Amino acid sequence: MKLRRPTLDRPRVTALTALLILTAVFLGFASAPRRAFQLWSFTLPFALAIPWIGARSLGAKILKTVVWLGFAATWIDGGVRGFLRQIYGSDPKSSFVVESVANTNPSEGAQYLLTQMEPILPWLLSVVALMAAGAWLLARIPVKPTADDVFRSKRTPLAVRLLFVFALLICAVGWSIRPWRAQFPPLYWPSWARQVKSLQAQWDDLEQTRAAEADGARRSIASVSDSPKTIVLIIGESVVRDHWSLYGYARRTTPRLDALKAAQPRLHVIRNAWSVDSSTVAAFRSMFKFKTPESRETPENLFAFFEAAGYEIHWISNQDDMAIKNQYVSWADHSEFLNLLGGRSTVSLDEKVLAPLEEALASPAAKKLVVVHLIGAHPHYELRVPEDFACSWPEDDAVEAHLDRLNRSAWVKHSIDAYDCVMRYQDDILARTIDVLLASPAARAPYDWFFISDHGQELGEAENRTGHSNTTPGGYRIPFLWLTDERTVLPEEIEARPFRADDLSVLLLDEAGIRLKSEPAERRFTSSDYRWRSPDIPDPEARAPGRPQP
Repeated sequence: MKLRRPTLDRPRVTALTALLILTAVFLGFASAPRRAFQLWSFTLPFALAIPWIGARSLGAKILKTVVWLGFAATWIDGGVRGFLRQIYGSDPKSSFVVESVANTNPSEGAQYLLTQMEPILPWLLSVVALMAAGAWLLARIPVKPTADDVFRSKRTPLAVRLLFVFALLICAVGWSIRPWRAQFPPLYWPSWARQVKSLQAQWDDLEQTRAAEADGARRSIASVSDSPKTIVLIIGESVVRDHWSLYGYARRTTPRLDALKAAQPRLHVIRNAWSVDSSTVAAFRSMFKFKTPESRETPENLFAFFEAAGYEIHWISNQDDMAIKNQYVSWADHSEFLNLLGGRSTVSLDEKVLAPLEEALASPAAKKLVVVHLIGAHPHYELRVPEDFACSWPEDDAVEAHLDRLNRSAWVKHSIDAYDCVMRYQDDILARTIDVLLASPAARAPYDWFFISDHGQELGEAENRTGHSNTTPGGYRIPFLWLTDERTVLPEEIEARPFRADDLSVLLLDEAGIRLKSEPAERRFTSSDYRWRSPDIPDPEARAPGRPQP
């Protein structure tokens, strides 16, 4: 298939520019700014093909059709996203949408579309209008170039060259980043369909799995305390303890927790805490699933034990993660999901959890487990704090000097500045969850408040980058806080004891008064028999944790 040399005259410039502008405006209404830019960037390769359209040949007609289909796929995708965002504040891969589709047959789906035709219609008409406009613009491209073709001259204008290079650079960056690339409609929607099918398969097995987990809990429990107890477990996201002033960081990132620690001896800061996994789903599995001698093939599920022990379970989440929802939240008596948008471009501030937490703690149940899953410092960092949140760092502070010694890039320094601002916001949120607990009726009975992060991040310490990491120490170095009521007596050296997150289930069962037939004394954090086991992670300090961190 032979195509003519590139042509960039007024009709082609008009078609190229109009298609990109129309798409940008439409996506600006359909998606959040970051996501809109990602989706818009997928149309650039099709736009860049327009100068090659011109010859009256089969090849040119095919190319014209490919260009139109490339834009049409983005418009259809944007229309679906826009409708879901407008009506539900959600996106197609959110658990809310995937669960709804998985639980709907074709007849119910058709009835739903009919009942929702009024809000669907504007998006449908917009997509149809864009498709018609695109076809018209492409059809107007003449067979031969007009006299103002910039490629006719011996020297292509510099501005044209720069624009083409810029567009190619955006395409290259987008395709090199997996989360960005995954949003490309021809990749995104087959992946979405697989999620729906996978969820349907999980639901088929869920009842059997729950029965096995419930049976395992009943077989493993030796006794349960009847005393009232409230346990609040706050789970952070991507929080590294090294960036908390509470752990000795040079920047004052945790002023409220610093003050609480100084005034409240019952707030225990565990100096050497480690995740054993560097991703959320794996970290949750290590924290909440475990083996006992009574276990058969199915690992024990912590929340099955709490249900068997008569605890009322509340789950409050500011994340949208289907795997966690299916495996753990299904045990909750009450659950609330505050974030219906999946992915890194989610904007959902953690302060949303405070009102549901207050509600859960007001429950009259004598025994309560309240789990709060924060979005924490999930990248992108700039989206994790309110727009008006006051936060700035000196340009010549100790952190900046340290990064200069490590020869870190300006991009990494900027990212760490933003991360530290998220830590300041997280400090405020965590202190407020403590305030809510202490002001609640639950504080009149024995209680425990825990905060632990699922995993950490690489923050320019080992490599010139930031983000999730399974190959550097920062991916595993997490904070662990424990606030007890005055009736709880802990070993004096508890803060200096190293802790690994896969022992969390044992600690929670112990504090809940749930005794197992086979007590793993060496894993009981408060026991005199507790023994440290070095985790298999890339951090030498975890293998020799005898010294507390500064």
